[in-house]
Amino acid sequence: MQNPFAQLARFLGDAATHILYPEECVFCGAERTLLCEACAATTPLSPQLLCLSCERTSSFGATHAACQTARTVDTYLSALTYEPGPVQDVIYAWKYSSISHLSLPLSYFVRRLITAHPYMRELLEDEQIPFVPVPMHVFKQRLRGFNQAEALVRSLVPTSRVSNDLLVRVRKGSPQASVSSRVRRLMNARGVYGLRTAYLDQHPRSRDVVLVDDVATTGATLNECACLLKRAGYKRVHAITLAHG
Repeated sequence: MQNPFAQLARFLGDAATHILYPEECVFCGAERTLLCEACAATTPLSPQLLCLSCERTSSFGATHAACQTARTVDTYLSALTYEPGPVQDVIYAWKYSSISHLSLPLSYFVRRLITAHPYMRELLEDEQIPFVPVPMHVFKQRLRGFNQAEALVRSLVPTSRVSNDLLVRVRKGSPQASVSSRVRRLMNARGVYGLRTAYLDQHPRSRDVVLVDDVATTGATLNECACLLKRAGYKRVHAITLAHG
């Protein structure tokens, strides 16, 4: 059950945001819409399709055969490039200023990405495929007011397909954004997540599962979660994020 005080704080925060910042395009400031048609059409999706393990170009975002292990995702797609500019500014505000109403317009880019890739579109349309948000530590989620990965998932699929009780963050760890070294980021993600056995006892495993996060850097978090999902019985883990960088 959600903390009622956290729910109240989130409601008041969103209300204050709407009062102080009337509804306008998150990119250009056009009034009466969170994402105007011009920005929706002209903001480019990330052109790169990468193997998440080695970060080299890969067809369809598939993990290279030489990079594939029981600890890696099988495919990876990212909607936007996380680099200085409007995209980074908006995502940063969404993540660290608890502006939850940005979830809907930002999710539009993830939906565009899915539409552009037939195999991911098929996963979205298959009602048997669960979508799993990368979990936050309970204290961080209380601080931010909501889990950004879960907000993206809920904008993409019905509640019945949101598997937010499958993975759990078992220790706090350092935020990946604060760890500069790639090797340290890889180590920082080890042992951070766990599986909820109660969920596994109550839900049959499909062959495929879609793992969703807000921003990926080295891919350490996604691969750590993929390892657990494969251990739970899923055969193929498809990862998708709003941004990469």
